[in-house]
Amino acid sequence: MSVTLTQNDPQLVRHMGYELLGPIVHRWLLGLDQHMAYLDDGETSFLFCARAGVRIKELFEIYLEGRNRTWPENAHMFWISRLALCKGLYSRQREQALQIIVREYQDHPIRSIIMGLLRHAPEVLEGCDLTTPDLDAQSDSFTEWLRADSDVSRKLLTYLTESGTAFDTQVKKLLEGSRRAVLIDSGWQGTGQSLLHHAFPDIDWFGLYVGRTLTPSHDGSIVDRVIGLLFQSESFNPEIPETAISLHRHLFETLLEPNGPSIEEILGGPCDAKAREQIGANEAAEATHAKDPLFLLVREYLKDHSDLDLAEIIVRHQIAMPKLARVLAQPTKAEALALSCKDRSADFGKNLNVPILIDPSETNNLPESYANRDFRIQSSLWPQGQIALEFSGKLRDELQLRSSGLSDDSSYFDFASETISKEFSSPAAIILERPLVAIITRTKNRPILLKRAAESVACQSYDNYIWVIVNDGGDEDIVIDTIDKCSVDRRRIRLVSNSESLGMEAASNIGIRHVDSDYVIIHDDDDALHPNFLEKTVGYLESEAGARYGGVLTGTEYVSEEIRGDDVIIHDRIPYMDWVRNIQLAELMSQNLFAPIAFLYRRKLFDEIGGYNQDLPVLGDWFYNLEFILRADIKVLNETLAYYHHRDRGDSSRSGIYSNSVIGGQSKHEEFAAVFRNMFLRKYAKDNTVAAGLVSSYFTMDLRSRLDQAEKRLTAALEWQVGNAVLSNNPNPEQQDDRTLAALRRAELSYAEADRLWILSQFLHHQSSRETYDLLPEMSISLSEVAELAEENGCEFAPPQSFDETLYLQNNSDVAAAVEAGMFRSGFAHYALVGHKEMRSRTSRIAW
Repeated sequence: MSVTLTQNDPQLVRHMGYELLGPIVHRWLLGLDQHMAYLDDGETSFLFCARAGVRIKELFEIYLEGRNRTWPENAHMFWISRLALCKGLYSRQREQALQIIVREYQDHPIRSIIMGLLRHAPEVLEGCDLTTPDLDAQSDSFTEWLRADSDVSRKLLTYLTESGTAFDTQVKKLLEGSRRAVLIDSGWQGTGQSLLHHAFPDIDWFGLYVGRTLTPSHDGSIVDRVIGLLFQSESFNPEIPETAISLHRHLFETLLEPNGPSIEEILGGPCDAKAREQIGANEAAEATHAKDPLFLLVREYLKDHSDLDLAEIIVRHQIAMPKLARVLAQPTKAEALALSCKDRSADFGKNLNVPILIDPSETNNLPESYANRDFRIQSSLWPQGQIALEFSGKLRDELQLRSSGLSDDSSYFDFASETISKEFSSPAAIILERPLVAIITRTKNRPILLKRAAESVACQSYDNYIWVIVNDGGDEDIVIDTIDKCSVDRRRIRLVSNSESLGMEAASNIGIRHVDSDYVIIHDDDDALHPNFLEKTVGYLESEAGARYGGVLTGTEYVSEEIRGDDVIIHDRIPYMDWVRNIQLAELMSQNLFAPIAFLYRRKLFDEIGGYNQDLPVLGDWFYNLEFILRADIKVLNETLAYYHHRDRGDSSRSGIYSNSVIGGQSKHEEFAAVFRNMFLRKYAKDNTVAAGLVSSYFTMDLRSRLDQAEKRLTAALEWQVGNAVLSNNPNPEQQDDRTLAALRRAELSYAEADRLWILSQFLHHQSSRETYDLLPEMSISLSEVAELAEENGCEFAPPQSFDETLYLQNNSDVAAAVEAGMFRSGFAHYALVGHKEMRSRTSRIAW
């Protein structure tokens, strides 16, 4: 919930309202008076736009009274809101009105738009069937939906047409033949002015506002007629104190907003009674001490000083404005509370109030996201004020400077700088109320790749991390230059430089121990992450389902690339180890199943293991993964969120600073494969399960090698047979020559061997998943014997891809009946157990 005014210091509130805002509003009214006088040529109407126009008119009357003047006859209240303008100008300015409506209802269904537009026309709404599926579409489909001829769209268009007719009448009456109309409002970029300018091109529309702050979506055709009376700037410039108002524009909007409803209907339109009710409520609305202390103090100041001469008004403004600018840019907690004003009421058919500031201690009734401090700051209508509620001291000051655009990001990296406090430079200074991730990047003189890694980190949707860069004996200036040019928040970067290279595993250990975190990921300088990687992996491990896992692994894409000069050329992207669905000890002993970039794990496991094995120049991550799996399970998320880059093409593949360890250092991997396994076995041989698992892994490796060879023989035999059939233009195998028949025989033998090894590999996988290693069959076991062994031990082996299950059952009706009766699990199971011995033909997916 928003902060309550009972927390405010009454004396400080008076200082803000009477001594600061009072002189500034007085100067604004002077500017309004001067511009009105300049624009009043006898053919100009001045329109005070409701709702803010109600209080602007009240304050301007006090100002005029001090000048012994009366309200001008050509000044009128314009009872309108952005929603009412969109309704009233739909017929004249359809596309622009729809664009505003759709933007206001972004991420809402069309149903919500209809209910918002017609909420004051219950008789129309009651006749609309709002349950139809087409209304479930998102707001960006609203324009297309209106074009469809449905009962609801027809009723809505009728309502909008009637509103447009009434609005034309209202404008004609207000302008009374004037050729120029001047809108007076609190606004900033003239959205309503733009609508009117295009809808009534014969009228010269001007706008006089507190200030002018243009966004990229502003209407460039009216910029010279959108006039900010106190400032015209898109950002805060300390040399122009008035521009500080752009940091907290809602200060004036809430100050000038009466305690009445938004004027959402058109006088004389289909909801005329509601329009008059809304107007009456605003005219009768009284400012209260509970809701409007600042407005009451501004009004009091104007009454007390209404007779000041013009020079004194300007001097007092010049004294007050720099003081207010400092408060807007760097408020203390007490100042933020004193200047927070009341909540902003949302218009556009919405019943809700938008708080200026959120009380960090009272977020129970708000969406769960508001429990996060970082989210509260980012979504605040006054970020500098929210920071004051969240932090204190030098850290608060530095964050406010940063949010105001007054702090140089590069200073965050210079920890020796006198302008930054020790408190601010510490990791704890920005740790948010979420688990902290340590992203560890090892690098050495590879700026092209480090730059890419920096952007990978910067783009993460989950931002509670510390990026630790370990410069392992490389040129530190290269790393600093890369960091200075990247978009990662400098407060989240820690640089550790080794005077000489200590190796990859030592670099990992140094980086991880440099920061205390909840989670760790090794993000090598040549790899990259999907923007949602941290959000998805941390989210899973923090969930109830993820509580039992020590780490989480995502799908990975192998990226084939090369370095040409200063450019990275990507040649191919293919799935990497996409068959991995779970991580088991025996499988992991057989080969490393994942890259470091895809693995996020709990920091406590690193501490328990004692870090990466620094005695291994390569394969340290595999050794660590094995030690990890002995202590905790790893969850595999079937979503590609990691990118494993390899310079496996061109000159950058095997030499130079940009080579991969697995490409450029291939001989080392081969050399240390045996060293690695022996080291691991000696360390954990006392554990019989681990020792048996390692033996099983050797068995698995040999089995996979044989299976690969069988598949190669099968491919060669089939290629020969198919090629010969094409050459002879006779696809009938019975009419082929001796060489073709020999090739067919080799194919049959290869199929038999491949089927046997296929079942054997599945049986081993099944046993390792149960951590059962006492039943290791001989490699010479026959096809039927291994099928029987698998059946007896509950291994449900699946058919290989080359086996045509459907065709086999079609060709063997008795087998199909047996499978249906549950006597065999599949047609392939029948073939492996008995079918091949009965000389039944093996059906292949490859067409002969």
